[in-house]
Amino acid sequence: MVLGEYIKCYYAFTNWKIGLFIGFCISFSIEFMQLILCRGMFDVDDIIHNSLGFLIGILISNRIMLKCK
Repeated sequence: MVLGEYIKCYYAFTNWKIGLFIGFCISFSIEFMQLILCRGMFDVDDIIHNSLGFLIGILISNRIMLKCK
C-alpha cells in the first residue's frame, strides 16, 4: 500500500494540503537523517518527488472513496 493511501485511511483527513504537508515532513525527516548520519545522499529533488508521490496517493484514494460511496 502506498504511504499516502495508508495515512489517508488511518487519519481520515480530506484536505490535500494537509496530506502534502505530512508527505513533505516525512520525506524531509528521512532526507535530513541521511544528511546527519552520512548514509545515502541528501537531495532536494527526492523531497519534492516523494511529496508529490504522497499527494498523488492521497488524491487517488480520495477518488476511490468517492466512487465507492
